This record gives sequence, C-alpha cells and structure tokens, in this order.
Amino acid sequence: MQCHSGLYIVMTVKRDFLSMPEIEDFLRYLRLELNRARNTVVSYGKDLHLLVDFVTDRHQERFVAAEITTADIRAWLAEMSRRGE
Repeated sequence: MQCHSGLYIVMTVKRDFLSMPEIEDFLRYLRLELNRARNTVVSYGKDLHLLVDFVTDRHQERFVAAEITTADIRAWLAEMSRRGE
C-alpha cells in the first residue's frame, strides 16, 4: 500500500494514476465528506485504477474520463467477471 494525501491505495495496476486529480479528489471526498470506511475507499480506488488501465489499453490513447462510454464500462465489467474479480 502507498499513502498519498491521507489515503491508502492498493497499487495493482500497470500505471501510476495517483497523479490523476479526478480519482484522488473522488477518493478524498468518499473518505472525508461521506466518511466511508478505509476498506471502501481502497476498493473504489482499486476499481477506478483498473478501469482507467483497461480503457487506456483498449483505446491506446490518453485516458479522458468524460470520453468513457457505456460500452467501455460494460466491456470492463465483463472482463472483471471473466477474471472472477
């Protein structure tokens, strides 16, 4: 685990996306504003990082959150299901 901005995030993805302010801000919001449990924040962080990695690999380009489609999410969920995650 790596501590960043008071959040513990499991780094299991190929790229270091901790510099992505959207994810960092969302995780901070979950923990500080909604008072979600640490394990919940870690799980959300892991899933978001895996989604970013999947979409980036799929499209072979820079990740832009606003450009994620329903098809991207469905494909990612299918892949996670196939892997048993």
